[in-house]
Amino acid sequence: RKPILRYLDQKLLNPGIIALMEKNNIEAAVPLVHLGSLVGIYFLSMKKNGRPFLISELNVLAELDEWAGTAVYNTWVISEKEDYSRSLELEVEQQSRELDRVVDETRKFQRSRQAYSKQRESILDQVRRDLRKPIKTITDLMQDLPLRKEMSDPQVKALTAAVDLLSNRLD
Repeated sequence: RKPILRYLDQKLLNPGIIALMEKNNIEAAVPLVHLGSLVGIYFLSMKKNGRPFLISELNVLAELDEWAGTAVYNTWVISEKEDYSRSLELEVEQQSRELDRVVDETRKFQRSRQAYSKQRESILDQVRRDLRKPIKTITDLMQDLPLRKEMSDPQVKALTAAVDLLSNRLD
């Protein structure tokens, strides 16, 4: 668990990391490990006093690599969970807006359907009123004996049945 040092273990580093370290004057790279997996690398630049790091200083940093790695991993997990939580909140918000839209459309449909039903009933009531007088006149004529004498018995029954049916339908 020793740190990956530029000046000791350069052969273990990727050439891109070596170039990055040289470009930025980085003295050492300490792996950040969580449960045996590399989760990051901690780069150390030169000390303020300009002296190289002592092996004992690097060993202390190496001992802290799992703690720091666990902290980095936990931060990543929390960030991922927060992102997921935000995406769920957005999804719920979107579905709530869609549900509100559907409820509004349903209410509009119900109001228009009620208005249509009222209009239909009004028209039917008018038709019933308009037809009652002619039906009453026909019924009264049916009672007239001279007309009945001119019609055969099946004709009278058929006409009576038709008038009764029409009268019942209006009611």
